[in-house]
Amino acid sequence: MWIPAAEPPATLYEVTAAQRLALQQIDLLLAEGDPREVVDLVERTMDEAGGRLIAVPGSQASDEALLRFVPLPHFLGDRLLRWGTMRPEVLQEYRRRRDRNAQRIVAQIRRGRDYRHWRRAVEDVFATSWGDDALLAYADLAIEQRAFWTALGALRRIDPQWQGVADGKLAEEVEGLGWERVLPRIAIADLPRWAERVSVLARTGGPWPLGCYHGSDLKQAEVGLRLVLVYRALGEWETAARLAEMIRIAFAADRLVWQGTEQGVADVLRSLPERAAAEQFAAADGAHDSQWSTLGRDATRIARGGPLKELGMIPRWRMALPSEQSSATASETAIPIGAIGELGRGADSADGGTRSIPIVHRGKVLVQRGKALWAFDLQDGTPWPQGMEGQPLFVDAGVDALEGHGVNLPRDGQGWTTLSADQGRVVGRFGPLESGWLPEMRPDRSLSRMVVVDLEAQGAVLDGYPATPHGLGAEEEDRGWEIEGVPLIVEGKLYVGLCRRDQAFVQVSLGCLDLASGRWLYHTPPLLVARPLGLASTSRIGQALVSYREGIVYYHGDCGGVLAIDGENGDLLWSLRYRRAEMEDGGYPRQRRAAQRQSSPPAILAGMVIVMAADLDRVIAVDAMDGRVLWGTPIGTAAAVDQVLGLLAGKVILGGDQLFWLDAYRGSVVAQWPAGTTSQLQGALPQPRRSGRGLMAGDAIYWPTPEAIWIFDGVLPAAGEPIVPIPQRRIDLQAIGVVGGDLIAADRMLLISAGDSIVALGPAAVYNQADTGRRPRGTGQQGSGENP
Repeated sequence: MWIPAAEPPATLYEVTAAQRLALQQIDLLLAEGDPREVVDLVERTMDEAGGRLIAVPGSQASDEALLRFVPLPHFLGDRLLRWGTMRPEVLQEYRRRRDRNAQRIVAQIRRGRDYRHWRRAVEDVFATSWGDDALLAYADLAIEQRAFWTALGALRRIDPQWQGVADGKLAEEVEGLGWERVLPRIAIADLPRWAERVSVLARTGGPWPLGCYHGSDLKQAEVGLRLVLVYRALGEWETAARLAEMIRIAFAADRLVWQGTEQGVADVLRSLPERAAAEQFAAADGAHDSQWSTLGRDATRIARGGPLKELGMIPRWRMALPSEQSSATASETAIPIGAIGELGRGADSADGGTRSIPIVHRGKVLVQRGKALWAFDLQDGTPWPQGMEGQPLFVDAGVDALEGHGVNLPRDGQGWTTLSADQGRVVGRFGPLESGWLPEMRPDRSLSRMVVVDLEAQGAVLDGYPATPHGLGAEEEDRGWEIEGVPLIVEGKLYVGLCRRDQAFVQVSLGCLDLASGRWLYHTPPLLVARPLGLASTSRIGQALVSYREGIVYYHGDCGGVLAIDGENGDLLWSLRYRRAEMEDGGYPRQRRAAQRQSSPPAILAGMVIVMAADLDRVIAVDAMDGRVLWGTPIGTAAAVDQVLGLLAGKVILGGDQLFWLDAYRGSVVAQWPAGTTSQLQGALPQPRRSGRGLMAGDAIYWPTPEAIWIFDGVLPAAGEPIVPIPQRRIDLQAIGVVGGDLIAADRMLLISAGDSIVALGPAAVYNQADTGRRPRGTGQQGSGENP
């Protein structure tokens, strides 16, 4: 049953009636008007865009339930290029006016230091004669700073007319999804035929994937060689190999200036680094393997860490966490194995309690329980800092409940807490779990707050904190905003979703703070507005988290859309709206399980944003650079997914009620585990039930249930579809008196957070060192279990 989002007010970035009228007038003038009049109106409409967005047609993967919006200047720049074939005099007039300034901007980009500062400038010159030069300079700057996905997006935009290369059954797919998503599936034997077609198009001036804008003298091979370099740096070896071969055949005789010297295309191809670039990129990315600094490991929310080998089955340490109501003590006595069996009921227990998902940062395990923040040493579980036995690192003294309201109303989801960390700074969200209030309960000020502690200063709170949404704007505009989940720390900034709920609507926004001072840098107007889902008597639990990659913030807010926002200034780069779903489809409608979790931030995987919103009854993949829908699962399929574990061998691996392997290019389900327990559509939940968030460590998948951790090889066997995954190993948790929960991998250790306890399994080798003479902390006797 679809619950459609309410029509947003005009302030939500969509073009105004006057702007729509201007676009209609442009269309009329194009038919027979003077080019100068057309360009006058185009320039005026661009200059007065005011950050407005306009809906554009989607790809073949989309349907009527998905609608993409892009900034109005971006839309008009694209149309100017298209008009270059129909009314070339219009494009010529526009370039006559803008080319001189565009040439100056390109020179500044080439001298620039930070690619993120030039995103808007590239858009401003997009349709000029220097548009491709600007994109090329922008891509080079991004490559220098190892922002390979940004470079790839810029290079891909150098020719929007690449559909001419495709023929036969792949033509529609290339047109809808883009050339780069087809290349890996072209048979090696077919490459010469495709390369010959490319060569013919190049000689006749036809479009192909490495083409140029109208009137440009940029060499096609110059773009193609950079694409090969970027694809190799990203580890996209199949795409890079096929593209390199096509370039070698199509442009064998071409010569160009590369790194200051004139070289032939074949010579440049031989000089491009192969494994070196990919290994350097992997080494930089692998820095996160030693820390689990936020939900899903890093700012892209992908839960993949380094490989785990030879885990010992005697817990290295275990800690019983204090209750949320008590922040006074934590057990420091050794806990017998037999007693541990009753610690925790699993992270997905239905008792209504709050899940506390720890993070690992700089060798410390950090966990928030209610008002308290606790820290433990990763290696042995001792409290940190030393001398803090039985004491939390920080206790929040703020207001935690509404004064004058002694009754707790039902909530619209399961509460959970986590943290975010970067460069020794740790941020937590404190206050009531609710981020939206019913009218009769709405306070006169924000009750949620952010606190940042400095690990290098023994956990001292930074000046300027706690920080609240209070004071963002005028008093009436500011009232009712609450922090939506834990903020994300990235490069000295805090990015956080904000939520406000009134009698009819839930509104979401994005805020950005300076980490060092707690000062708000910007606060966007409402990004999305929707009717609240669920019963009218519930209170909203704020779980929608932001994600980040290479200067762009991604956010869905569980309000009927997903957005890409420029992290520097808060400008909207694109928006995708979807119809919201409250109930499961079927003969017996019921509340969707995913709607109760609200803990699925957008995950950035390769060039895709994987959207798993609580109000969306499917999983969709969106192009991270422009918001195009690449694929979506059928309605109801993988609807309860709440994490992306990784990408392996062309398969996107997702976790929820089940594990799913999806084809990375089509989104079709290749495999899932476990299967349902009945043939009735969605008639029963899969067994065994998971008990927390799983993870990928290396190429292995660790999947927790209350009694065991099941371990799968992430690479499926080469067989016909569908494939039934078979667990490779199993860690018996009952044998060591542990309950399954959220899993974290850091420094070759596996942490299990099961509600009110944390258990650490470390490398088996440490228990075989005769000279240590020490026993794992918190254990009273030997345990048994299978070695993974």
